[in-house]
Amino acid sequence: MAYSLEWIERGAIFRYHGAVNGTEIQASLDAFYSDARSEQARFQIADFSGTQTLDMTRRDMDHVAAMDNGASTYLPFQRVAIVPPPDNEEARETLAHYCATASLLGTDWEITMADSVDAALAWVKGE
Repeated sequence: MAYSLEWIERGAIFRYHGAVNGTEIQASLDAFYSDARSEQARFQIADFSGTQTLDMTRRDMDHVAAMDNGASTYLPFQRVAIVPPPDNEEARETLAHYCATASLLGTDWEITMADSVDAALAWVKGE
């Protein structure tokens, strides 16, 4: 398993590591959405800083954005921060594509990219 899901007050941190593909992303989202705590969550942080490779296409990210857009109808008021892996411009661009697609789909979630987990935590908590 190339991810862990950590529940913290009012939210969750997805920590991805190693080689990550669509199967791991889907598994992590299934774990989040199927947990009753997701109904009380107000933020998510997707930490890709520990990944060596991100094997996902823009089409894969379109699928994730569409799934999250659907989830936004029953999980409103989410803030989502994505921490890309350092020194991996291709992964950064793929993750930025998710942000753009989610916006185009009209999600009411606030989504941003952050340079670190600390910066992501500050943003999702409104600090």
